[in-house]
Parts: sequence; C-alpha cells; structure tokens
Amino acid sequence: EVDEPERLVLAITDEGELTEPLELITYTLAEADGRTELVLRQSGGTLTDEQYQQAKEGSGGFLDELGKVVASL
Repeated sequence: EVDEPERLVLAITDEGELTEPLELITYTLAEADGRTELVLRQSGGTLTDEQYQQAKEGSGGFLDELGKVVASL
C-alpha cells in the first residue's frame, strides 16, 4: 500500500511465497519542526515477543545507517 508521500505499507512473510500469515511493516512520514519524522511499525502477531524484539533492534540499526546516508547527501 502506498499513500504518497505519507505512508508505505509492506507485507512480509518468512515463507517462499507471499501467503498468510503476514507481517505488515508500516513507514509513516510527517513533518515536525521543519524536519521529517519517520515512524516504523511492525504488526501482524505472527512473531514471538523475542522475535519482535530482534526485529526492533535490527530496524533500529537499519534506520541509524539510513540516517547517516541521508545526512551525507
């Protein structure tokens, strides 16, 4: 799902094909104090609490690196 320029929703799965159950990753962009705020939310309920924590840590690292790239532009 794309709601340009504010929202992007991706459906993901660990299966070889995109079948149920799915996890949804939603990226929401909003202006805040002259800057762009990015909020990432993962939902679907198909992971354990430990897996969601690992996903949170991995996403945090990804977003940190993305921030470095954007800052260098």
